[in-house]
Amino acid sequence: MTEESLIEKLQVKKHPDVVTMHDFFLDHFVTYTAEGGTVESFMKRLKSLSRSGGGQLTGESKQEILRGGKSFNSASALSSLGAKVHFISRTSSLGLYLMKYFLKGKKVDLSHVKTDGEMAMTAAIEMKYKGRMFNAMVSHLGSVRNFDFEDLTPEDLDTIRKTDYLLLTEWSLNSRGTNLADGLLSFASKLPCVKFFDPGDPGVRPKDIPDLVERVLLKPDFDILGVNESEAVYFASYFYPEYLKKKGEVETLGRKCASILAEKLKKRVDLHTSRFTATFKGGKEVIVPTYKVDVLRVTGAGDSWQAGNAYGELIGLDDYERLMFANAVAAYYISNPAGKHGTIPDIINFIKTSSLRKL
Repeated sequence: MTEESLIEKLQVKKHPDVVTMHDFFLDHFVTYTAEGGTVESFMKRLKSLSRSGGGQLTGESKQEILRGGKSFNSASALSSLGAKVHFISRTSSLGLYLMKYFLKGKKVDLSHVKTDGEMAMTAAIEMKYKGRMFNAMVSHLGSVRNFDFEDLTPEDLDTIRKTDYLLLTEWSLNSRGTNLADGLLSFASKLPCVKFFDPGDPGVRPKDIPDLVERVLLKPDFDILGVNESEAVYFASYFYPEYLKKKGEVETLGRKCASILAEKLKKRVDLHTSRFTATFKGGKEVIVPTYKVDVLRVTGAGDSWQAGNAYGELIGLDDYERLMFANAVAAYYISNPAGKHGTIPDIINFIKTSSLRKL
């Protein structure tokens, strides 16, 4: 059985080397809970509050402060799994202090974090819409908005040369993201490490999609493109503009678009959705359902999945096992009351006691 084979492989301790870059955020989560925690009830209360000139929504939410940023969250999750992680970024002195606080007890190399910048922050408001959790994020981008390849030091580049896996995220929030991706992936193209690129939500800068596709995605400089369903649709629209206007089940459409991207870009595309995840390469598709859990948070789910996906690749799991493991890592995180990233023993126990969805 796949589950038994996966658990057996996970019990062999391995510590692959991973570089993640470049976004760290201080995240303030506001989970709206009143009247079912729906968008409709929130907007009703907000409009009522605005008519009275403002005030408090006391007792109407659960709130917590957590680490944020795609690559920083992935670094935390990878470290929990046992990887040796190097995080490259720019923030403020306070930002570095908070990184150390959030990573207490974990072995993440922060020596490549520059502190001559500005800390990025996000307020994430989580609510329900048609029975499903979603988040609306209000962000101050700080130094995430302008990190470029020229900001990397000789020490940074030397660390990248030695790594097993290079994880680059958040093009969407970085005005210099195309320059960074182009320069970094070109530099790394001849290195033996696995190169994974997660651009983030292209919907925030749709006019820049063609430049990214032509300067980065169509080049053979990296190995894997990571997307969710809506991101897959946006990038596939570069080749087929009509897909942005298509209606229907977004996960089904995202699956089709991820397949198109794998064909057009001639590289592997890894797709993650709330119901299933999939890998597309060379005309082949592997799809695995996600786990059934009580969802306590949605922000950071993709980052945890990305960490599991990378770790699974590095320890030699086959495609189905890798996706199942990544799904377990993400499911453990989104159902954990403390927002904790799981260790290998945590994930093994989770797999033994949890069930996959039916597709």
